[in-house]
Amino acid sequence: MLPYKTFTKINGINAQVAQRGFAESEVLGLKIAQLLLPINTHKIGALRDIRARYDQSAPLVNENHFATLGIIGSIGFILLLLMLLNINNKSSIQNRLAMLNIIAVLYATVGGLSVLFALIISPSIRGHNRISIFIATFSLIAVALFLQYLFKKYQLSKVSIFFVSMFIMLIGLYDQIPGGATFKTNSLIESTFNSDKKFIQQIEDKLKRYSSNMVMQYPHMSYPEQPVLVKMLNYSHMVGYLHSNNIHWSYGAVTGREGDIWLKSLEALDIKEQIKVLQKGGFTGIYIDRRGYIDNANMLESKLKEILNIEPIISEDKNKSFFDIVPTDHTIMKFSGFEKNFYGWESNQFGSFGWTSGSAILLLQNNRANNLNCNLAFNVGTLKNRNLKIMFNDKLLRDFFLQPGLNKTVLLEELRLNPGSNRLSFITDTPGAQPGNGDPRSLAYSIEKMKIICGGISVGNLIE
Repeated sequence: MLPYKTFTKINGINAQVAQRGFAESEVLGLKIAQLLLPINTHKIGALRDIRARYDQSAPLVNENHFATLGIIGSIGFILLLLMLLNINNKSSIQNRLAMLNIIAVLYATVGGLSVLFALIISPSIRGHNRISIFIATFSLIAVALFLQYLFKKYQLSKVSIFFVSMFIMLIGLYDQIPGGATFKTNSLIESTFNSDKKFIQQIEDKLKRYSSNMVMQYPHMSYPEQPVLVKMLNYSHMVGYLHSNNIHWSYGAVTGREGDIWLKSLEALDIKEQIKVLQKGGFTGIYIDRRGYIDNANMLESKLKEILNIEPIISEDKNKSFFDIVPTDHTIMKFSGFEKNFYGWESNQFGSFGWTSGSAILLLQNNRANNLNCNLAFNVGTLKNRNLKIMFNDKLLRDFFLQPGLNKTVLLEELRLNPGSNRLSFITDTPGAQPGNGDPRSLAYSIEKMKIICGGISVGNLIE
């Protein structure tokens, strides 16, 4: 937790990434009943029916239904609980296993210590049912120790020990392997894997002439937990990393952080402007997953063909395409955007509408080599009475009082933007709070209809 807390202290809370609540530790908690019940696809119908009755009627059944120990693991789990009745001061492996087991259960169970941890310290860690893999390990070790004790007590021969062990293993496998499981390769997965592998290799071969390769992946998908985009699953862009060693891929920028904001801002530009920014930034290719577009990326590809005057590489399964581009520089042009405590523009369009969670900083990026005078115009609103100060590079520009329902229009004229980053700070004396309408976010004040005007021209968030 310390690295996470340190990073958050320096960079601020990432308001755009999934916000966890302590209740999720309750919902995704461990359930002892599920540990001991059979798997829901058991080969024996009667056992399968028992599990189905539980899953259909019991509350809080979710991913925790996978946390099943099986018959052998369940025996070990019960043995560890019984050991607690006769625990002593001896530091035996049995005692240590029993203690580890009960600590894991008390921590991870529904209503357990994990909920208090989430409530008081941090809700970022959830899904405590996944500790079941450790409980299973403790339980199986307990079974092994018990068998070892029996083997020694009854002085079984090595042959007998072998057959008993094999018998127990076969029972465990029969009990835990789902009905209908097969070792056959899924033909669709296999063909997709091979198509992706060949496609990425073609890209690497195409880009061999460059010493360093950066490839922009379309459509942009934030990381993690991006919703499915048309027919494209949220981690589909990972295939580049899987099959390539020599290419830097654009996918993987964390939602709400600088890289993600840059990529979203880029994709909002006209395609000609996007190509210019990519070339200036040293990018050598454009990778397209067609499944992320309603029209199978037909419009995007036709524009790229027209602008670049080349035909793309197409994957064997027809799901992906690639256009190589010639870099003109290695200077990443930066977009203006909020640095922290901002939930993002609600339409992903710069300046449209967005909420802050408290004092926020807008970085105004001047990509020119010289100073530039610009005007800013925007509206601010609030849910609670608050004072708001606006500062530009540590100089106070505005200081006013905001009231709910009375939005204020702000016009900042002749701001002298230095080359590089300039800070426009919004400082409030009242923290954000949940609005009470089911929105889990802490909302402070809103910003909308923001325009950056340089030389009489609205430049959006790209000042070049």
